[in-house]
Amino acid sequence: MSVANSKPALTRQVVARIGLGLAAAAGSLVAGLLLLQSWGEGEAGLLIAPFGASCVLLFAAPQSPFARYRNVVLGYVVSTLCGLLATALPDFHGATAVLAMACAVGLMAALDVVHPPAGAMPVLVVASASPWSFLINPTLAGVLVLLAVAWFYRQLPRLFAYFASTGGVPPETFPSETFPSETVPSETVPSETKGVGQ
Repeated sequence: MSVANSKPALTRQVVARIGLGLAAAAGSLVAGLLLLQSWGEGEAGLLIAPFGASCVLLFAAPQSPFARYRNVVLGYVVSTLCGLLATALPDFHGATAVLAMACAVGLMAALDVVHPPAGAMPVLVVASASPWSFLINPTLAGVLVLLAVAWFYRQLPRLFAYFASTGGVPPETFPSETFPSETVPSETVPSETKGVGQ
């Protein structure tokens, strides 16, 4: 490949990386602002560490198995439950929080729902002596906000591909299986050649 041809390719890669970074940052910003708006700074500040780490997976590495929706939801549910159950145990210099975290990691691995950011939840729950309602709000409520923004974020490439292929004409029904630019070749039936006298 010549130097002249490599420069446009390199430019496209740089532009694509910048676009990916801006999109990931925008998704994380929208999710964070929605969380602040819903809870207020107190509760959102408590969960900003694990939820911020979840944003890295959901928006910057969406193809990771740790970013699967099932992993995100069940990972947080399992980890939060471990923390809530541990609050009923006596705490010996933080050993209860460590035990709850170890149980959460083991259960996530056994159930194949590993989501690394959720591993911090047992420590937060035990440290704050959270009530059982903590599982519903803010944990599950926050997870649903993250997944809603992540779902819309993952539709953008298909949406852009459709508008690029149709010249900006919105579809009546957005295709769900294939990109709009993908066309299925139609079967061609060979025509029968007839003689002049037939």
